[in-house]
Amino acid sequence: MPPEAPDGEYNVIFNASSSAASEYIALLVMVQKFAAGIGVDLEATPPYLDAYAGSQAKFRLKLKNGGGYDQLFDLDVSGLPPDLRMWFEGSEEQEITRVHVEAGESKEFYVVVALPKEEALGRLDFTVSVASASVTKSSELTLNVLGFYEIKVMNVNFYTRVSVGGETSYEFRVKNTGTHDATNVRVDVASSIPDGFTVDVKPTIFPSLKPDEEGVFVITAKTQSDVNAGNYYIDFEVQSDQTEALIFTLRIEVEQQMSWIFVGGTLVVVAVVALFFIYRRFGRR
Repeated sequence: MPPEAPDGEYNVIFNASSSAASEYIALLVMVQKFAAGIGVDLEATPPYLDAYAGSQAKFRLKLKNGGGYDQLFDLDVSGLPPDLRMWFEGSEEQEITRVHVEAGESKEFYVVVALPKEEALGRLDFTVSVASASVTKSSELTLNVLGFYEIKVMNVNFYTRVSVGGETSYEFRVKNTGTHDATNVRVDVASSIPDGFTVDVKPTIFPSLKPDEEGVFVITAKTQSDVNAGNYYIDFEVQSDQTEALIFTLRIEVEQQMSWIFVGGTLVVVAVVALFFIYRRFGRR
């Protein structure tokens, strides 16, 4: 029977015949629509989600109207902490507050929960309900809030310069871009140190960095007087108790001291001038 068939009694004649005989039976079909509340079902697929603090959790629900009448359902959520923002979305991601389901049809919609970075880790149980004039259905949902840990390097250029026999300092900045405290944040040398260099990192460790908090490490490199001028590369790694190591390479450009360059240049100029005068005095002879 089509969903739009009106209630009532219908006579159906069933006839069987051959070349020699025929017979029929009168059948009576009584059509009556289900009551509006019968055949309504609400199901979440899946009813359990993991989500990181600072992200959004999106549950998909399916509302089935197996009754004989079109119905308009109001949507509601209970059991969530009042400081959490939530809303319903339709299939095209538009925000909704009601769902219209025709008789014999079903519709999907979504429950979205926004989790702030500071949300406590653990399990949240809550209930989604749909209600029409004649029926109320609900579905139990569970959201498990996970912590997200990330250390980000804020420097853009990994370069410094120093004179032969001198000392240079480089500020290395990191930031906790995760959702919870990162503990024992440190910077360690991850490669061999070039001959003639001494490298030191201060502080040796940050016991804790809160979310969005920055830490500054000062890398000091000293060179001996016999180090050759040129570019030198030293690898460092950033790590904490919760994150994997991040590798970065610091380029140190070693230059000759300017005093020696100045003295050398002055001697060259003096020599050229002296040769010029010697040539003018004795060259023609």
